[in-house]
Amino acid sequence: MQTVYSKPKLLAVERLHLTRALQMSKELQNDLIDTVVEPEQPVTAIVNQSTGSDLASDSGDSHEQKQPVVEKEAPFSDGAQIAINKQHKKYRTEKREKEALQSQLDAIAAKERDALAETHAKELVFPPAPVFPDDEFADNYPELLAQYHADVAAQPAKVAAYAEAFQAKATYTANQNVITQQSEYQQQQKLQEQNEKAGELFNDHRERAKNAKIGISEIEYAERVVMSSGMDVELQRHVLAMPDSHLVMKHLAGSSEDLANLVSNPWQVGIILSDISEKAKSLQPATTNTPEPVVRLSGAGADPSKGKYPNSSGAKFY
Repeated sequence: MQTVYSKPKLLAVERLHLTRALQMSKELQNDLIDTVVEPEQPVTAIVNQSTGSDLASDSGDSHEQKQPVVEKEAPFSDGAQIAINKQHKKYRTEKREKEALQSQLDAIAAKERDALAETHAKELVFPPAPVFPDDEFADNYPELLAQYHADVAAQPAKVAAYAEAFQAKATYTANQNVITQQSEYQQQQKLQEQNEKAGELFNDHRERAKNAKIGISEIEYAERVVMSSGMDVELQRHVLAMPDSHLVMKHLAGSSEDLANLVSNPWQVGIILSDISEKAKSLQPATTNTPEPVVRLSGAGADPSKGKYPNSSGAKFY
């Protein structure tokens, strides 16, 4: 008797065959890697450029300098190169076939998920109990009675199939709930990490602004202008991570043209930001090594009577 499989089981059988084919492809590819023909070692040929007459006169004229011996490397033989090319081509072919098999496996896995979801989405109905035919005078009473006994005999198998489907659906639902919870947890973790990283970037940015003597109201205004310009979130983080983010934002807040150019040309962000960063250098406060002026003079250069007699303005005491 021919076995009839459901759609999920058919997909599982197809996936099993593809998995075996992929495993065989991997083994064959590994064999190809292990059996790649090594190139022949280059043959070193010693070429003596001396002429026959030089050799003849060498015994008589020992004072003459001999010609230098030149070493040349012979190229790979054509056969070795052809073998290498052939193995490399076979390796590339096997790699492409393996990638194609993997793509088919991914497609089968997606179909399996869809088929399982479709199967378990159906409402399960407990098989009804067989009904004994009550009209014994009916013309087809013998057929109805035979059908009743057949239904009674098949009832245990139907109940068992229902129980199996019910358990499978419960397991599938539980697994899906776990997968959903794990996915939500991973998304929350990722969002939390992104927020923490963004907070660190923002704090470092504010610290640079503080060290550059940029007022809090001034940097807050620059941040509001930049953040409300429609700039992509990733680009905002990139700007905050720049070592001169405080100057760049201050420049962008004062240059609507550069800000619009940056927002509307995401494929040229690197070039535009480099140009903006160069312009923003002019906003860096000038630094000086001159010490702060002394508030109160003391020592030999100070007037010893100053402040001593506040009611005697202009008087000098000797």
